[in-house]
Amino acid sequence: MNPRLELLAWVRAARGAVRWHLESGEGELAVPPGFTMPPLGRAPVPGPAPGPSAPRSPMADGPAARGVPSASRVAVPRGLSLDERQEALVALTAHIGHCARCPLSATRGAIVHAAGPTTARLAVVAAAPSSDDEAAAQPFHGPAGALLERMLAAMGLTRDEVYLCTVVLCRPPEEREPTQNEVAACAPFLKQRLGLVRPEVIVAFGELPMRALLPQAGSLLKARGRWLDWEGIAVMPTWGPTALLQDAEKKRPAWDDLKKVMTRLGLNGPRAEGGSPGKNP
Repeated sequence: MNPRLELLAWVRAARGAVRWHLESGEGELAVPPGFTMPPLGRAPVPGPAPGPSAPRSPMADGPAARGVPSASRVAVPRGLSLDERQEALVALTAHIGHCARCPLSATRGAIVHAAGPTTARLAVVAAAPSSDDEAAAQPFHGPAGALLERMLAAMGLTRDEVYLCTVVLCRPPEEREPTQNEVAACAPFLKQRLGLVRPEVIVAFGELPMRALLPQAGSLLKARGRWLDWEGIAVMPTWGPTALLQDAEKKRPAWDDLKKVMTRLGLNGPRAEGGSPGKNP
C-alpha cells in the first residue's frame, strides 16, 4: 500500500474515533487491548509512478471522488447522478480495502460490505455481521436473514429491493457487541454509504445502529417506534431479527413499527396471495 495513503487512513480513523467520542459525551479515548501504533519511519514518501498505467487512489479525481468524502467528513453532495453515486460506492469499497483500522481486522474471517440497490427506498442497519453473514460475505444471512426476508415480504418487499448494512464491517469475536472504538472506525463509512444511497427511510435494528447515526437519540426503549431524522432521512428505531429470535414478545411491537414504515413508503403488504399487511411476521 502506498505509505502516504496508509498514513491518511490512520489519520482519518483517528479523527473518526475522536468525533464519535465527542458526540457520545466520552471524556477520554480508551486504548483497545493489544493496540500498537504502526512504525513511523523518516524515509521520504515516494510519489506516484510515472506513466499512464500508474495506480490511482480510489479517492482520486473524478465522479467517484467527488461523491466519496474522507472518513472524517461524512457529508455527501446531494447533486450526484445515479451513475456517479454508484461509482462513488464502488470507490468507497475500494478505499476501505483490506481494512486494518481497528482490532477486529485481526480476528475477522471476511469483511462484510453493504448490499442492495443504489435506488433502494428502504435501508436497514444492524450492529455487526454474524458468523452466517461472514460466511456469505453479505449482511443478513442465516436465521436472522430468513426472518428479515419474512418481515420484508409482509411489508411487500424483497431483500433485493432493500439496502442492507451493518455498522461495523467485521464480525466481533464470539459475536459480542462492537466496542465504541470499533464503531468509530466504521461508522463514517456507513454514513457515507447511506448518504450516497439516500433512501427514504432507514430502519435501525437496535440501539447501537440508532446511536451510530444519532448519538443523542437516547435509549432504544424510549426511541423505539418514534420517527427520528438523520441528514433529512427518516429513521425508525426498532428491534431487529436477532432480538426477535431471542424474545418473541418483541415481534408485535416491532411489527407495529414496521407498519409505520409501510405507511410512510406507501406499501400495501404482500404482493402474493396468502398474507395480509397486518399479519405479524
